[in-house]
Amino acid sequence: MNPNKEKAEIIEGTDRYVQLNKEDSASLFEIFTREELSPLNQ
Repeated sequence: MNPNKEKAEIIEGTDRYVQLNKEDSASLFEIFTREELSPLNQ
């Protein structure tokens, strides 16, 4: 998993990856950390 500014990228091997949108990135962050991600643009 690679943080890419406001979006997360999930990388598998050298040629497979998906970039999550902001909402899904925040949800994944909350699952991993058990903390809510505060909005960056306030």
